[in-house]
Amino acid sequence: MYTVAVTGNAASGKSAFCGFLAERGAPVVSADAINQGLLRQSRFLAAWLGKIFPQTVTTADGSLDKARLRSYVFERPELRKKLEAVLHPVIRENIELRRAIAPRAPYVVVEIPLLFETAAAYHDIDHIILVTADRARLLQRIAARPGLDINQADAILRTQRPDESKFALCDAIVINNGGLEELREVARKARRHIKAASVASTRS
Repeated sequence: MYTVAVTGNAASGKSAFCGFLAERGAPVVSADAINQGLLRQSRFLAAWLGKIFPQTVTTADGSLDKARLRSYVFERPELRKKLEAVLHPVIRENIELRRAIAPRAPYVVVEIPLLFETAAAYHDIDHIILVTADRARLLQRIAARPGLDINQADAILRTQRPDESKFALCDAIVINNGGLEELREVARKARRHIKAASVASTRS
């Protein structure tokens, strides 16, 4: 199946872009959604992570305290890598499963925020779209999230690979400095291009 990967740093708008593709009928698989579902629904995973990171206690109902976990590992890069080593293989397996059972379509869109950081783990990607924005806009968007300020926003971006280093590795770049309606229109055109490319690939 023709596979399109959508990636981008925090607050770039990649999830909104994928949402607009889905509005147009594109089958979309989200690594972030899988991650959130695993942390929210899997008591086994919550207990496992609770043992690996004892400082991140589970909540009263036995689920993982995600906010506390995120805050704890963010300040400790070596533990963040350890957490990613635990979660990423599970996320990849879920992505592959959902690709396999996606509704019949000539293509599938997979949202993978850390695509380039974990590129060796993802196979059969035919087209890569990077969603990006000016750093000032990214900072503003992140700082607007609950519990975050501009200094924390800056720290978050500093942990992520700069988008400029990814440009040459992508097939398309979406500059998301405008509003949602502008991004929706870009997604509409992108979906048309993706559909045409996927059909062409089946004929070659």
